[in-house]
Amino acid sequence: FSLLSVVKNWDAAMYNTVTASQGTLGVGGGAARQPWASPFTGTSLVPTIKTTSLPSAVPVKAPTFNPAFIMPSATPSTQSPTSTRFVVTAAPASRDIFQSPFSNISIWNLPIGNGALFAEGGLTITANSGVDGEPEVLLLDPTQPVTNIYYSSGAWTSNSRCNPDVPLQLYLQAPFPTNFLVADIVSNRRNYPATFIMSD
Repeated sequence: FSLLSVVKNWDAAMYNTVTASQGTLGVGGGAARQPWASPFTGTSLVPTIKTTSLPSAVPVKAPTFNPAFIMPSATPSTQSPTSTRFVVTAAPASRDIFQSPFSNISIWNLPIGNGALFAEGGLTITANSGVDGEPEVLLLDPTQPVTNIYYSSGAWTSNSRCNPDVPLQLYLQAPFPTNFLVADIVSNRRNYPATFIMSD
């Protein structure tokens, strides 16, 4: 963690400038070091979905790797004798929404710009730190019924997270399988973040 650097000249104004550049600029300003990801269009690739044999029958897709899109550079990075630098050789004509679910102007997809200024991240490991697995609910089928999801203040209390607060407060609407359930185990509470793929 101590070697992690962050872009320090990255704020809302710079973000708006970069996203309005239509692929010219990168994070922190200056020419984008790699091609932008292609935007979502009506021709985006949507692969065949494989379903599990689990009772929840949540659609899943096996991970794949496209060596034509991301490949090792011919020249290794000079930052470390053992490091390998990966470069994006070209932006694809269309994108698989399951491999690249974020917009091409999201912070997860924008490439670094040549004008980026870096600073130490300042992250340290404390004496009480640890690594713990975080269950994540991935719902990847936008054709599932759009479902109302209501707010619950159960959180890390002894109250059930499955019971919405009254009066009802609509939290979001998302495609959600009717037979999918996350067990609410009060004795082992986790964050349980969720990701939904929405329709175009």
